[in-house]
Amino acid sequence: MTKKRFKQCLQRVRQTPVLLVLSAEIFLGLFVSVFNLALFWKFTDKVLDQERFFFDNFIEISFYNLRTPQLTEVMHFFSFVGMDGIVFFSLMIPIFLYMKRRPYQAAFFSIMIGGGAILNLLLKFIIQRPRPMIEPLAFEHTYSFPSGHSMNSFIFFMAVSYYIYHFGRKRKLGVFAFVCALVATACIGISRIYLGVHHPSDVLGGFVTGFLWFLMLIVIDKTIDFYKIFKVGKK
Repeated sequence: MTKKRFKQCLQRVRQTPVLLVLSAEIFLGLFVSVFNLALFWKFTDKVLDQERFFFDNFIEISFYNLRTPQLTEVMHFFSFVGMDGIVFFSLMIPIFLYMKRRPYQAAFFSIMIGGGAILNLLLKFIIQRPRPMIEPLAFEHTYSFPSGHSMNSFIFFMAVSYYIYHFGRKRKLGVFAFVCALVATACIGISRIYLGVHHPSDVLGGFVTGFLWFLMLIVIDKTIDFYKIFKVGKK
């Protein structure tokens, strides 16, 4: 692209509010993604060196000291929601979107959730961090980092709140859904530490990785929208 052509494209973007907003969202998403990628790399590098995070022992012992039969039932429930519940709704939501004549959103949601789950398993296999061995209240056969429950629940709840915010008629409902998504994701992550199947750094690593995957796909989605609008405007 010549310098003159680039200036013409830039001028079009400045004069088109929709393109200007999309540009801002894309660049912001890229900036946060790069920051998140650096954070993920820092976590992974330390885990690969088999180093302990300074907050792991303190948080684990604190949570273990809170154990009661009643609280354990609650944590098992959140852990169940973080896996079986998400699997169920991850199958139902694309069907619902397709029935609402939103095939692109249905496919995009499926890629976001399914791709995130595959990425998590791939990272577990590559990193191979052992799980905690201190009195676990549940049993898992996969590796520990990053936490699958934390990563998958983060992607799922963020995707749902994102759709509610962008396609719902009430923005306040979208903001409320986003807050509920954060609370639900946090509860699921806490349950995995409480049950003794993950280190706190596993859970935090799951959140960071889930956020990175979510952001990358949103940036791709926004870029596709930008290209479509820009291309239509050229005709």
